Amino acid sequence: MSWDDVEFLLKLHPGESIYATDKRTGQQWQGTIDVVAAENGQLWMFTELGERKRFDLDAHTFALPNPEHQLHGIDPKGAQYRRSYP
Repeated sequence: MSWDDVEFLLKLHPGESIYATDKRTGQQWQGTIDVVAAENGQLWMFTELGERKRFDLDAHTFALPNPEHQLHGIDPKGAQYRRSYP
């Protein structure tokens, strides 16, 4: 995990909308951030189905619909899977 990965996670806040995609299977989730553990490269989110799930940078890519995160190549209009980080 690089410093850029940690820096990206440090900018996330509980309650923010986020999208996650499994790098291996392509499965996608949408939800809100519950907890961020930047030092471990992980975050927990509540999905649209109400599940609390753990995601990590090694196995998932993330996208944010928030324009302040354009720095990481995220489409500000919320086209969540067109571009993602990392």
